[in-house]
Amino acid sequence: MAERQEAASGSSALSQWPRLLGECHEEWAAAAASNTPVHWRLSARMQGVDLRGPKPFVDLQAQAKLGLVCQRCLGAVEMAVQATRTLRFEPDEATAAAEDANAQEDVLALTPAPDWAALVEDELLLAMPPLPVHDTCPAGVWETYTRPPASVPWAEQAAPAVSAAAASNADLPARKPSPFAVLAGLRTPET
Repeated sequence: MAERQEAASGSSALSQWPRLLGECHEEWAAAAASNTPVHWRLSARMQGVDLRGPKPFVDLQAQAKLGLVCQRCLGAVEMAVQATRTLRFEPDEATAAAEDANAQEDVLALTPAPDWAALVEDELLLAMPPLPVHDTCPAGVWETYTRPPASVPWAEQAAPAVSAAAASNADLPARKPSPFAVLAGLRTPET
């Protein structure tokens, strides 16, 4: 493929990529997995690296729109994920491991034959944001977290007390207690 400088590209439904689908919000994935495409392109070429002659390289590009789990509100946040990577191939694992430490590009072994779909999926997984969040979370999400659920036994008793305390202190600026005052309160009287 590299000697002939061939390219391959394609597009398939997100439902064909199980690891990517596993990272998506469940409700979003159920609704969008079959009609959300994952686009990819592989371009092979030979390039000289050293005096031993040219080596096979593959330029990988992939992109997908994924509904990830927002880390603030736990809702679905749709994000475009793009990956671009240059891969160099060596004849075996030992050579690839030895060359990888000094190479600017990722070095992989040609044997066993590379699983191109797995490589595309790996690169998209690595390109995902570590903490996906909405710019502004949808309205109504925070109300769920400000009141305890009705199933909590003390919720009905605590809610009026919390509301009354908040109303009486509404015009006061919020102050954090001094950590030393908190520690002093924990100290036991000496006998």
